[in-house]
Amino acid sequence: MDIVHIASELAPIAKVGGLGDVTYGLSKALVKKNHRVRIFLPKYDCLDVLLLKDLHIFKDNFLIQENNISISNTLWSAKYEDLELVLVEAHHPKGYFDRGKIYGEEDDNDRFLYFCKVASTELKKQSPDVIHLHDWPSAGCALFLKHHVRTIFTIHNLQHQGRCASFNLERLGIEVDEEVLCDPQFDNAINLLKGAIQHSDVITTVSPTYREEILTLDGGCGLHEELFRSKKKLQGILNGIDTDYWNPETDTFLARTYTKETVSEGKKANKDHLKLSQDKPLVTAITRLVSQKGPDLIHYGIEKTLELGGQFVLLGTTDDEEMRAEFEALKAHPDVTIHLDYDEPLSHFLYAASDMLLMPSIFEPCGLAQMIALRYGSVPLVHATGGLKDTVFDEKNGYTFKIPDNKGVASVLERAFEAIQTDKWQALIQTGMQENYSWGASAEKYLKIYQV
Repeated sequence: MDIVHIASELAPIAKVGGLGDVTYGLSKALVKKNHRVRIFLPKYDCLDVLLLKDLHIFKDNFLIQENNISISNTLWSAKYEDLELVLVEAHHPKGYFDRGKIYGEEDDNDRFLYFCKVASTELKKQSPDVIHLHDWPSAGCALFLKHHVRTIFTIHNLQHQGRCASFNLERLGIEVDEEVLCDPQFDNAINLLKGAIQHSDVITTVSPTYREEILTLDGGCGLHEELFRSKKKLQGILNGIDTDYWNPETDTFLARTYTKETVSEGKKANKDHLKLSQDKPLVTAITRLVSQKGPDLIHYGIEKTLELGGQFVLLGTTDDEEMRAEFEALKAHPDVTIHLDYDEPLSHFLYAASDMLLMPSIFEPCGLAQMIALRYGSVPLVHATGGLKDTVFDEKNGYTFKIPDNKGVASVLERAFEAIQTDKWQALIQTGMQENYSWGASAEKYLKIYQV
């Protein structure tokens, strides 16, 4: 098949969160199954071009109309590993992708709608078998293409919906039916994600449980009624992880690699490398410190870990200076280590060295950290929501709690610390390391959707 992905992120060249990992992992799995895969991505000025091969211009002075003014763009072709990339360089007077960042600009809606128009204009001249859109930044493509080709739209996080004014679309040539595209929560606003739901042939979520959650008032972020009307074309497919990259047997970052038979020795060597105690259970959290991830519960989890006689390492990121200060203050304790700048090699060491991974997300569409932790023999302690509920099973490969509060966090930590010196703990580790959350099975499910 000829498959096109349109996304705002692709790991590792342009990554903010899990979306980039998913775009890369799914595309890689599809290429392994002998399908042609192309990925359309903005050519951000912060994109890591040094990782690309065969970067060259394949269309210059590619004109797009905005407010009846022609604006030039350059389409670049490149390869990352076996993936074909089409990079959109916008020569826009506002420098849409020359901001040194991927998200977080006041005009994000305009930036990504413009990207969608360029990508859609090019794709109308081609005939791929399917176009796969990822989250709100690519939602505009569903409106520009309007069933020109079979379109799949994946909701990675329903909390982000792309709310804008009708003018944002009209200036790019889309006639807006405000009654159809109106946002259900905000007056005089257009909802791009709602438009993608209406104009895509299939909608997927990144886990089966998240599919069920977004159909409810509590989990639907205002779009539960729209999603319920589209229920027949809504499917939940669990994300995978790149098991070549995340593999404790071959991980080049580690001080010592290991198998499920040598996991104890491997964890000891990697703890030694990090200069951590061998006598205290090591709990870690590897996460963005945003409200979705339950930062207050992580803070409490650190205090509870110390109370139970353990040690804690947090690897996180935050733009909130007050939150940064609150976590930095915990470093005063000798058994707490806080790293608030993302460090890829350190993340590998922490999965390998840790005994437990704490993941108390308020909601979690899928989650990748718990799957990686299982593979590295770190027992996940999670709130049973979304993809966490689909991958971590209480007292089988981890510990779960149902209500995201301090009592829930305390319960999983207490049960884990009680079990850590028993045969039951080793059984949890072995079960987790044998789980298969690779992209292979998920890619097959997507292929069935693509081929209908």
